[in-house]
Amino acid sequence: MNPKERKRQEAMFELMTSESSYLRSLNVLVDCYKSSPELRATVTSTEYHHLFSNIDAVRKACWRFHHALSKRRKSSSVVINDVCDIVLEFVKAGTFAPYVTYCSNEIYQQRVLLRLMKENQEFVRVLRRLEKNEQCAGLPLHSFLLLPMQRITRIPLLIDTIRQRCEISSPYYSIASEALKETTSLVKTCNEQARSLERTEEMIQLQTQLEFKCSRSFALVSASRYVVKRGPLLKVSEDVVFGFRRLTKQEIYLFLFNDVILVTKRKNDESYSVTDYCYKERLKSRDVINDPFSFVIIMERTQDGQRIELKLEADKPNGKSRWMSALSRNKSFGQPISKEAMQVLIVKSIRAEEPDMISLKNMDVCVVLYTTSDGWIYGERMSDGCRGWFSSGGAKEILNSKVREQNLYRRARLLGQPTVV
Repeated sequence: MNPKERKRQEAMFELMTSESSYLRSLNVLVDCYKSSPELRATVTSTEYHHLFSNIDAVRKACWRFHHALSKRRKSSSVVINDVCDIVLEFVKAGTFAPYVTYCSNEIYQQRVLLRLMKENQEFVRVLRRLEKNEQCAGLPLHSFLLLPMQRITRIPLLIDTIRQRCEISSPYYSIASEALKETTSLVKTCNEQARSLERTEEMIQLQTQLEFKCSRSFALVSASRYVVKRGPLLKVSEDVVFGFRRLTKQEIYLFLFNDVILVTKRKNDESYSVTDYCYKERLKSRDVINDPFSFVIIMERTQDGQRIELKLEADKPNGKSRWMSALSRNKSFGQPISKEAMQVLIVKSIRAEEPDMISLKNMDVCVVLYTTSDGWIYGERMSDGCRGWFSSGGAKEILNSKVREQNLYRRARLLGQPTVV
């Protein structure tokens, strides 16, 4: 066996052994937590559903996949011919479809778990006792609930490793290439479905919170509309009084959607009065040079047919940069992706708290497209191309140039996009 084939065998073995480990962890999640009568008694039916979703269907899919891999391994004497054909067959047959449903439930799952941990002492008491079970290996419920999302995003990476170690002229290479394409598409579907449900929920909630004081209102909820960024800003106005310039600052609250911007005044934390709006194609923005906090938006034609120019001030440099990024989302923003582009390894999981942020898991790799003076990064997760802002506090720069180059080539393979090198 030549060295390249030996590495291919090792990569296939890694896929099989990691699936075995994953299945064991799913068994712990279902048998120790989900099937616990005591834990079930501490929550409502809705909370129980949001916590565990369709984990039984996910475990069944995992068991079928693991069984097929084990059967292939047992039928081979020493050398395994291939495993990518099994992956391809299962993806095309829809066996992994339960992962899409599970991932779409993530926002509700995390929200319910957080609330229960804060407000339900009986739930916490039972949970702490279950976590002491030897099977749980000292890991909290949260770690087990994340496993399906982590596993489905890891499969394309494992397939890519196998593909790299195939001879290009061999049939195994073309099968691995197709399996990589299909699994990457599956991960994208999982992400999009989760994002779509979260956006729809947010739009329905906003519809009840917005009160239109302007002359024309419109139906906010739309299948294609979502929040890009929202937040308070200071509107800066300049007046001349008795020959002296006077600056006045008034707080406003902007809602920037993918197709329209709303200018509002916040009545309270759950109510906003809309004073004006403008569709995105009639919206422009520009920087205020030598001012780390200010920028200008120009609404060429508002709902009343007026042209309005607003000078706005953010509270921090990253606030200005994030608004400028959101306003120019359809334009080129940041540096081109090249060998010299900064890359970071996520060493502490980051949860997106605002629409323009991105959630990142431990060991995710991101290419840095833009940075602010106060420690914020606009970057792209290299495994799926998702972009957003995150704090640099949970990231560590990758200094090895060869590792950065390998990451860029992997990104190109996973996304099917060219990389500037």
